[in-house]
Amino acid sequence: MHYRARPLLLTLIVTLSFILSGGAQAQQLAPSRSLAALPYGGTAAAEGPTGVADAPFWRRTAVDAPKAFTLMGDRSLARDSSGHPHIAYGTDHLYYAWHDGAAWHVQTVDMAAGTGRGTSLQLTNADQPCISYYDAGHADLKYAYYDGAAWQLQTVDSAGNVGEYSALALTAADYPRISYFDRTNGDLKYAAYDGAAWQLEVVESVGTVGRFSSLALDSSDRPHIAYDDDTGNQLKYAYYDGATWKPEVVASTTYFERYLSLALAAGDQPCIGYYDSAGQELKYACRSGGVWNSETVDNTANVGAYPALDLRTGQPHLSYYDVTNGALKYAHYDGSSWHHETVDSAGYTGVYTSLVVDGTGRPGISYYNTTSGVLQYASWTSTTWEIAAVDQGAIVGWYSALALDSADHPHISYYDATNWALKYAAYDGTAWISTTVDSAGQSGLYTSLALDPSGQPSISYRDSLGGLKYAQWTGLTWSVTIVDDNIYAGYDTSLALGNDGRPHISYATTLVGLCYAYLSGTVWIKETVDSGDNQYTSLELDSGGGVHISYCNTDQGALRYAYFDGSAWSTATVAVAVGACGYRTSLALDSLGQPHIGYFDAGTQSIQHTWRDGTDWHSESVVGGIGAASGAVSLALDSADHPALAYYDANRDELMYAWYDGVSWRVEGLDQSSSQPALVMDSAGRPHISYADWLNDDLQYAWRVPYGIFLPVVWR
Repeated sequence: MHYRARPLLLTLIVTLSFILSGGAQAQQLAPSRSLAALPYGGTAAAEGPTGVADAPFWRRTAVDAPKAFTLMGDRSLARDSSGHPHIAYGTDHLYYAWHDGAAWHVQTVDMAAGTGRGTSLQLTNADQPCISYYDAGHADLKYAYYDGAAWQLQTVDSAGNVGEYSALALTAADYPRISYFDRTNGDLKYAAYDGAAWQLEVVESVGTVGRFSSLALDSSDRPHIAYDDDTGNQLKYAYYDGATWKPEVVASTTYFERYLSLALAAGDQPCIGYYDSAGQELKYACRSGGVWNSETVDNTANVGAYPALDLRTGQPHLSYYDVTNGALKYAHYDGSSWHHETVDSAGYTGVYTSLVVDGTGRPGISYYNTTSGVLQYASWTSTTWEIAAVDQGAIVGWYSALALDSADHPHISYYDATNWALKYAAYDGTAWISTTVDSAGQSGLYTSLALDPSGQPSISYRDSLGGLKYAQWTGLTWSVTIVDDNIYAGYDTSLALGNDGRPHISYATTLVGLCYAYLSGTVWIKETVDSGDNQYTSLELDSGGGVHISYCNTDQGALRYAYFDGSAWSTATVAVAVGACGYRTSLALDSLGQPHIGYFDAGTQSIQHTWRDGTDWHSESVVGGIGAASGAVSLALDSADHPALAYYDANRDELMYAWYDGVSWRVEGLDQSSSQPALVMDSAGRPHISYADWLNDDLQYAWRVPYGIFLPVVWR
C-alpha cells in the first residue's frame, strides 16, 4: 500500500462561524502551535483561544505541519541580472526563495491550503518574480507576481479541474503566457494575458493530452509547447504559427512519465530533453527542417527522470535524476560529445530539477532531497559544485493511531515519511507535545497506540528493515524492542493492553499470515493464528482477557474473525466481500463484549458494518458508491453501543464520518483530500479522529464539540 507521494508558517485566520443545525456539515480550523521544549523528549505549541459550545460540529487542527514541497517544474529556478538564484516551490502553500548574494531568504506567497504544486518561475525585465502554479484545494490554475511592493494573486482558470503541470513564459513586454493541463477534459490548454484580461484556449483535445507541459516563446513571442500524449503514448510538440496550433509527434512507443523539458535553439528551433523509461535513459531531441532527430545523452543506469534543459550557451545542458543511484546528475554537450557527472549523491536526492546556465556557462540547479526533505541549490564555481540548503520540509501523518487519556486528551502515533521515523504527539490540555520515538531503519509504519491507566503510551509498528517493533514510554525515555525480527513482519499492527498492563499485538507477516504476540514476563511469545494471505488486522481484549481479532483473507476476499478464549484459537469467515476486502478492518467490542467490525468491500465499493449478537453474525451496508480506491476504515461505538465510522471516499476525495443515531445512518464530510483515519469516542460519546492530510502532507486531528459562534485563531 502506498500513499501519497513544513518550518512553521505564521498566518492569522479569523473565522466567524454560525452553524444552523447539529446535523449540518461543519469544518473549523483550530490553532496550530509555536514551538517550545516539553516532556516526552519533544516540542510543543501553545493553544490559541477556543469558542462557545452548544450543539455538535467539527473542529480540526494541524498537529504536525512542517512545510511540504513536491512536483516543482523544470522552470522553477531563475537567475536575476546579478546572477542570483530565485526558486518557486510548494505543496501545502506557495513559497518563494531568493539569494541576495549573501544569504537565502524565503517567503510565503500564497497561504491557501494545497497551493504550489507544479511551479514555474520567470523574472521580468526588472527582475521581479512571476509564478504559475496549481491550487489543489480549489483545482484552479493560479498566477502570482510581485509588483515591487507586494505579491498579487490571480486565478487564471477555474473551469473544472485545471492548472496541473503549468509552464510559464514572459513576452518581451513581460506579459505572462502559461501552458497547463485540463484534467476534467483531458486537454492541453494555453493562457495568455493581453494587458487587460486572461485569454484561454485549448491547444489540443484529442485523447488525454497536456500533462508535463514545457513552454518556450520564440523571437516573435509565439508559443512552443512540449507535452505528453497519454492516450497515444507519445511525446508531442505544438507551436502556434500566428493563425493556428500545429501539433506533431516527437517520439512514440515510449512512456515518458512526467519527465520532459523544452528550450529553443538558434533560429527558434525547438529541442527537448526527456526521459525514455522504456530504455531507462536520458534522451535529447531537436527539430530541424521539420524533422525530429533524437540521441541518447546518458544510459549508464536508469537515468534521466526530472530533466531540465538550458540552451543559453548555444549548446545543450541538462540536469536530471539518476533513479538507480538516487543522485542528481548534470550533462552538457561540448560541440562534439556529451559529458555527464554526478553533482550530489547524499541520500536520495535530485528529483524535481530546474536548471539555469549563466553567460559564462556555469550551471545552477535547484532540486529536492527526498531523504532529508530539503530543497537544495547546487552551483558550479568553475572548479567544484557548491551545494546549499534552501528550505526544509517533511511529509508526516501517515498510519496514525489515536487514543484518549482519562481527561479525554488526545495522544497520536504516526509516521514521518520524509525521515522514515515513528513520531508521537500528545495534547496535555494546554499544548501539543511532539517527539520522534524511533528513527532507526525505516520505522513508524502501521502504528497502533494504547495508553495504560496512568496515560503512559505504548506503540506497536513496523520497521521495514527490522520487522515488528514495540515502543513504551517509561516516564523518562522511550524503550524500543524488536518483537518479531522477520523483516516481512509487522504489517497492519493492532495493539491492546491487558488488565495487567501487558501488551498484545496482532499483525500480518508476508508469506506467513495472521500473527499474534504478547509479552509474558520479559519474553515475547509469538504465534501464527491463521496462515494464508491475511491482512488488515484489528485487535481488542474483552474484560475476561479474551482476544478478538478481525482481518481480511485477500485470497478469498473474506472478512474473518479470530477469538482466543484462554485455551485455544477459533477462526471463522464472517462475510465474503463481493470483491476484495478493502484496506483496514476495524474492530470494537460493545458493552456485552460482542464484536462489531467495519470494513471496505472493494467489489461493491461500500463501507460495511458487521456485528455479532451473541449467536449470529449480521451485516449491513452503511454507504456505497465511494470508489474503488476507498477504504481506510475506523470504527468506534458510543456509550449506547451505536456504531460510528470514519473512512475515505475516493469519489469525493474526502474524509467522511458516518454514525448510527438509533434509527438510521447519517453521513457527513469532514476534510478534503484526507485519509487513514483513526476514530475514538470520548467519555461523553463525542468522536475524535486523527488522519493524514494529503493536500498539505500534515497530521491532522478533528473532534466534535457543541456549536455556537466560534472565532478561532489559526497559526500555521
